Amino acid sequence: MVNDTKAHDDAIATINELKAAADQAKTFIANAQTIVDQVKSGQGPLGTLVYDDKTAANLKTTVQNARDVSDKLANGQGTLGQLLNNDNVLRDAQAVLKKADTALDSMGDSGPITAVGVLAQALF
Repeated sequence: MVNDTKAHDDAIATINELKAAADQAKTFIANAQTIVDQVKSGQGPLGTLVYDDKTAANLKTTVQNARDVSDKLANGQGTLGQLLNNDNVLRDAQAVLKKADTALDSMGDSGPITAVGVLAQALF
């Protein structure tokens, strides 16, 4: 290495790169420690989620509510559950919409009172 300047320069460059990588690692570790300290002190969204009992209870309630709604939909409960699970409800809704569309088409330029009568007759 003493006589070969290229080997010497390569060794110095490698050492400099190792120093730069070590500095980056130190910065990364310092940043990670700052985040961990914030979480431990209950700061920020993650700290609040981990250490705030009220937030955890609210999240638990929200998840349970979402599960309840999902179960009701899957079991065909409620209007939306029926619409999703019962083909007859969808067919009935489509039939009503077709009747309404036909009634609206047949009204043409009729007056408002006639229009209501035509619509009521077509639907019922």
